[in-house]
Amino acid sequence: MADYFEYENVFLPLKWESFKLLKVFSYIINILVMLKYLFTQKPTTVWIQLPQIFLLWPVLLYKIFSEVEVVADCHN
Repeated sequence: MADYFEYENVFLPLKWESFKLLKVFSYIINILVMLKYLFTQKPTTVWIQLPQIFLLWPVLLYKIFSEVEVVADCHN
């Protein structure tokens, strides 16, 4: 799909999953990475497929400051 719709894939896996506190820290890191990406790249459309529902929050925050279209697949 990336070739057809001409978008960039960005994969943000959890860095630590075994210990709950570190898993929360992984979510925070991924949220910050997503925010940095959004505000530096300034996409007009964001396609997001996320088992990590927390990653939808930075996209919605970015939407407040831009006219981005969001396509979300929240399959959890």
